[in-house]
Amino acid sequence: MGGKTEERITPDTPFAIASILVGRDAFVDKVRWSCVTEQEDDTLAKLRISEIEKGLTFQQATTAEVCETAVAEAARRGTFDGLYWWFNPQNPRGAYEQILRQALQNSTDTGIPIHESFKNEGNGKTHGLSCALAFEAGYRFGTENPDKDPAPNMPDEQVQALVQQCLVSGSTLPRTAGVVAGAKRAQARGEDITALVPDARSAEARQR
Repeated sequence: MGGKTEERITPDTPFAIASILVGRDAFVDKVRWSCVTEQEDDTLAKLRISEIEKGLTFQQATTAEVCETAVAEAARRGTFDGLYWWFNPQNPRGAYEQILRQALQNSTDTGIPIHESFKNEGNGKTHGLSCALAFEAGYRFGTENPDKDPAPNMPDEQVQALVQQCLVSGSTLPRTAGVVAGAKRAQARGEDITALVPDARSAEARQR
C-alpha cells in the first residue's frame, strides 16, 4: 500500500473529504499542516486510500477544496490553535498573529524559527509563509471578525478564483490576496464563533 501513496493527486483524481469531517482534531490539524507546508499531495493520496478502505462514498475534489474543508472544519470545532501549535506550542495565538502580520506585509516567510521538535532542529531556518498559510490566517481573522470585510466590493467569482490560485503548491499569489480570500470565505460561511469550543487539547493529543 506504500506504493499507492506516491500517486500524485490531480483535480481529476477521485478521493473523499469525509475523513476530515469525521476525523479527530489531530487528524484535521495534520491535513491543515500538509496544506500550509505544501506537502498536500501525499496526505491527500492517503486520505483517498483511507476512504476507499473504509468503503465510504468518495467524490471529485481538488486540493483547494480539501484544504479549505480542513480549515473550515477547524473553525467549526473551535480548534484553530491546532495548526499554530506546530509553530509555537507555548503561544499558538501569538504565532497566528505574527503570521497574519507577515502575510499582510506580503512576506513569504513567517519569521518564526523552526521549533526544536522538528527534524531540522537547530538549523536556524524559519518557516516559509505559503499562500495556503496566508489563507489559513485570513480564514481565522474572518471567523473572529465577521464584520471586518477586507474587500467589501469583491465579487464571489473573484474570491473563488483567488482560492483556486492560492491553495496549490508553489502559488505565487501575493500573500495579502491569500489573507483576503480566507477572510472573505470565512465571513461568507458565517461560522458562529460564540458556539465554538475553545481548544483545550493536550500537546500529546496534538502529536498523535
